[in-house]
Amino acid sequence: CIASASELDFTWACLAAAGGANVAAAFRGQENKKAMAGDMKAAIGGGANAYAIGTLWSTLLLIPTVFITGEWQKMDAFLKVWEDDGLPGHTGFRFNLIMSGLTFYLYNEVSTLALGKISGVTHSVANTAKRAIIIVGCAIAFGESMSP
Repeated sequence: CIASASELDFTWACLAAAGGANVAAAFRGQENKKAMAGDMKAAIGGGANAYAIGTLWSTLLLIPTVFITGEWQKMDAFLKVWEDDGLPGHTGFRFNLIMSGLTFYLYNEVSTLALGKISGVTHSVANTAKRAIIIVGCAIAFGESMSP
C-alpha cells in the first residue's frame, strides 16, 4: 500500500473496494464452510454445489444492480465489441472473456472444495499468500519495479 500511495493512479476508492472484496471473500468462505457441514451438506450435495448455488444467487442479486446503476445503457457498446471480437486493432475478446470466466469459476470451485478439507483460517492465509505471490510474479513477468 505504501508503494502504491506514491503512484499517480492510486485511489482510495480502489483500496476500499479491494478491502471490501477481501471481506466478502472471507464471508463467502465462512458461509460455504457452514453450508458444507451438518444437515446442509446432504441438502446441497457438497462443495461443488455450494459454490454453484452461491454463484447463481450472486448473479440473481447483481441483475437489479445493473439496472439501478444504469450500466444496462452500455449493452449496445458491449454487443458491438462482442460482434467485432474486440476493439479495432485488438482481437480475441470473446475467447479471452470466456476463458477468463471459466478459469475464474474453476479456481473458485477448487477453492471451495479445498475449504471443505481445511480450516477457514488456513484457507484465508493461503488465499492471502496466493495474492502476494501473484503480485510479485506479475511484477517479475512484466519487468515492473517494486521499490517504493
